[in-house]
Amino acid sequence: MNDHQIPDLEGSGLAPLHLSAREIHDGVLVITVRGELDSATAPQVTEYLRQVTSPSVIALALDLSEVTFLASSGIQMLVTALRDDSGVDGALHLVAPSPAVRRILTLLGMDRVFTSHASSDELLRAVLT
Repeated sequence: MNDHQIPDLEGSGLAPLHLSAREIHDGVLVITVRGELDSATAPQVTEYLRQVTSPSVIALALDLSEVTFLASSGIQMLVTALRDDSGVDGALHLVAPSPAVRRILTLLGMDRVFTSHASSDELLRAVLT
């Protein structure tokens, strides 16, 4: 497992963002995001994705169950990650989006763009079948 803590950004008062990566099956990587996805944190998530993904990753998922706020820059980061995903299945999967994330994605029609799963187990069933 690979953990990364992004501290409070220069005393901005923003909650820190916590990122962790775990391979739940050979080549299936889940990145857990905790905190807010906004203009201050989205670039760090993008960089973290670059650091932890490799050619051996066949499916990439973001666990957004603990994301408390999703700004437009966070949505842009998700779209960029979807576009840049190197996974064999050609999709960026979302795992258990929090109610706040789900609401924003639904309002924008982005819930039809991303493949979402209720759990990591559901993700595995979808990817491995």
